[in-house]
Amino acid sequence: MKPNKMSRSLIKSITKKAIERIQENPEREIRNLVDLGSMFARGSFQKQFFHTAEKELAKNNSPYYKIVSEIIRKTDKDNLLTFGINLGYNSLTCGAAAIREFEEKSGYNVPWALIVELSAHGKLDAEILNQLISQGEELGICSYVLILNSDYSRSHDLAEVVKGHRDCAFLLCIEPDLDISDIENLQRFKNILIGVNVNFRDHEKTREVIRQLQAARLLCTAFYRPEGTNQIEIEKAARLAASLDCKLVFALHNDSFFIDNHEKIEKAVNELRLNIKTSVIPFDLMADVVMADRNISGEGCLAIVSENGDLRITNMKTKEQTGEYNIRLRSLKDIFHHALPKQ
Repeated sequence: MKPNKMSRSLIKSITKKAIERIQENPEREIRNLVDLGSMFARGSFQKQFFHTAEKELAKNNSPYYKIVSEIIRKTDKDNLLTFGINLGYNSLTCGAAAIREFEEKSGYNVPWALIVELSAHGKLDAEILNQLISQGEELGICSYVLILNSDYSRSHDLAEVVKGHRDCAFLLCIEPDLDISDIENLQRFKNILIGVNVNFRDHEKTREVIRQLQAARLLCTAFYRPEGTNQIEIEKAARLAASLDCKLVFALHNDSFFIDNHEKIEKAVNELRLNIKTSVIPFDLMADVVMADRNISGEGCLAIVSENGDLRITNMKTKEQTGEYNIRLRSLKDIFHHALPKQ
């Protein structure tokens, strides 16, 4: 299901006006944005999200008002608006509906989002990335997490990919020692959110990169890679993000550790969001992707594409895993057909 242009235009117009007025009356306009989201929410994940948001905003002195107003004040409005519409409407509404419709007809699951690992020596060039995302869009996948290794040097490839898929939402996870000038060149594209790894060996370098992104008014967040593989570190991630003046943080656990502990991780991140202890809204990247996918499909799955194109797929309901498919050799439809049959 392609995004309905009339509905998208209406949502964009109302959201833009609310963002412009938010400095005048943050509490009223943030509530208006949540009310708008509730009105257009279709799937159970969206409804649950906005129901929780309404409960939180009903509290006296909710920290969410200050956090959201700070993000809006410091971010380019077109970047914030475009990414938000692409994620909330194109992906979680129209994309989710397309995924459900396709799954009902085909009899196999389709992930809501794809996580893609990129490095200088990997085999995913612009042509392959474009092909991957085009195939994903046909199935309703409009959200992509691109994890860039510190040696990644194909910023031109990324620019071409982002430019060619303006209806998608991209989260770019970068290391602070990546050449930040290349990333800043992406600011002309408004459908990206840039995440900086805050668990990096050089704290001052990390701080400087975040300052540069914020000075450019790019929509940015912290992401956090735990050093060990046997601890849930979402609260620690939030504290570190707060020390660097980030208002959002995504924990990115090792996928094997996440698969073994996903229920505990989901519980931890949900409890922390309901009882915020810092000026940061916490997420767990894999947990939130799986929660959205489970609410869309009934069976959450995790799909990660390696730098060489190998697709690691886990059905979170059965815990069945497979890594025998490569997106350079087989289409997404063919891979999902064999790897993710409906249970």
